[in-house]
This record gives sequence, structure tokens and C-alpha cells, in this order.
Amino acid sequence: MPNMSKLKRFYKNVDVIEHPLTPTLQKIAATDPLTLNNVSQSHDKYYAITLDGRVVKTFYKDTMAIPSRALAVSVAEEWEAQDKLIDVRTMHLTNVLTRGYRCANDPELALYMREQI
Repeated sequence: MPNMSKLKRFYKNVDVIEHPLTPTLQKIAATDPLTLNNVSQSHDKYYAITLDGRVVKTFYKDTMAIPSRALAVSVAEEWEAQDKLIDVRTMHLTNVLTRGYRCANDPELALYMREQI
């Protein structure tokens, strides 16, 4: 993860919105069940966290499209809980999502992870 120690809080407002890329993102067919192979996808909408109106990306600059509103609200609460300095060590859901998106978007890393199983 990029070095983010001692990053000052640069935003005032944290919100959850429907992700602007929802129409273009891959979705699960309405008739398909949710499984471990598609758990990161949504049947309908994706959600985004905004900081002062700007959509948050992962620490690696990947698109952070969250498939559930409840999960998006939990991540937003992590961002809201940050004080004068952002401490990414306390942002557990954000870290899990960031690493998950990195694995999904990096073919070499995904291959490595499959070889480890």
C-alpha cells in the first residue's frame, strides 16, 4: 500500500452516492445467485463514497465500486471517524476493499494468488 502516514484530513463532508459508473460496471444477472465467485458484483447498483463531492478511489487508484449500500455506509463511517490526521491502520474495511480491488484488477497478482491456493 502506498505510504499514507501522517496524511492530514483534507475533506469536511463524507457521503454515500450511487456510483457514477454503475451503468458501465459488470453486474450479476437477476436470476443468478450470489456466490464466492461473484460476491464483489451487484445485481443492481454500485455505491461510492464521496469526500466533499469527489468520488473516492482505492489507495492504488482503482475504481472503488461497492456492491452494497450497507457496506458503503460502513466504509463512509470509517472515513468520517478520521480526526485531524488520517490513520489508514484504523480503516479496516477500506483496506480490505482496496486489496480486493487490487487483486481483481492486477492479472499478475490474481495469477499469483491462484497459485497459492
